[in-house]
Amino acid sequence: WFLRTQKGLFYTEDLKTFIEKDNGLPFLTIKKYDGKETTLVKQIQELKDFCVNPLNNSQMVTATKDSVYYSSDGGDSWTSLGSMSKTTPGVKAVAIATFEGETVVFMTHPIFGLSYIMPDKPKAMWNDVENGFLKMQSLSSPDEIADMLPVLRTNADGSQYAELYLSQSYIPCLYKFDWENKQGVLLYKGTEPVDSFDGLSLMDDVLV
Repeated sequence: WFLRTQKGLFYTEDLKTFIEKDNGLPFLTIKKYDGKETTLVKQIQELKDFCVNPLNNSQMVTATKDSVYYSSDGGDSWTSLGSMSKTTPGVKAVAIATFEGETVVFMTHPIFGLSYIMPDKPKAMWNDVENGFLKMQSLSSPDEIADMLPVLRTNADGSQYAELYLSQSYIPCLYKFDWENKQGVLLYKGTEPVDSFDGLSLMDDVLV
């Protein structure tokens, strides 16, 4: 298990012994005063999301409100990938998966929609994706994508591949991502405009 906490990111195999996995993640220095003495305490910046590559469990991503962080060694060290938005913070969700043999990291932003980056490529850059995702009539970018979930699938010959599912908050909609054409494929659209979708999970091969 990996756990996001106020004291950092922790790993445990037995829910009894916990190992901190924060090397490379950003910390804040908080000044605390108890009425007599002032102490300085380090506190990790809030981690908004966390995801493990289902095809390569040593690869994972997390994010603060400002930046996405990538690990290729099971969380022992983290590298900042920055963010697709340089104008305003607000990373909403992150995901990581392998498509056509390449590691791909995804992030969503409440205003600017979906973006992806291939972190292992030289001079990797963020690429924005708008096609296939519904927009509010008053907005120029897609409605907020609340969560993403990579799901492991198996072909008839036993080989495995990943599919990426996305939930759109306020319209609300559920999508599968078409990597070949770089666009969202609408699977379901809710009938109530504020019956929002948020987190996605998998239980016994059922998307919840």
